[in-house]
Amino acid sequence: MQHPPVTIILPVFNEVETIDGTLTSLIGQDYAGPLDVIVADGGSTDGTLEKLEGWASAAPNVTVIDNNRRVQSYGLNAAAEASDAPLLVRADGHTHYAPDYVRQSVNTVIETG
Repeated sequence: MQHPPVTIILPVFNEVETIDGTLTSLIGQDYAGPLDVIVADGGSTDGTLEKLEGWASAAPNVTVIDNNRRVQSYGLNAAAEASDAPLLVRADGHTHYAPDYVRQSVNTVIETG
């Protein structure tokens, strides 16, 4: 099975209560290929940005960018533009993901073309 590089794109706004769980589940994926996470923060005012900065300094595969337009679709586009991976996987800041979420997503793309 192929394991192309993947970037998880994650738009967030005021997710202080859930962002640690979300990132823990995304960083803990069982995907065998290169995996990065780009988080587009939409101007959070609840401490989310400070938590994200902690993640980015501790985890080399986590990048935080500014979504100054504060609209989810712009955050997704900005995160996609910041990635050089051939595959993008979308995620949300208030969700915990199964360990095989990325692997299953990539396998489906490879199997279906």
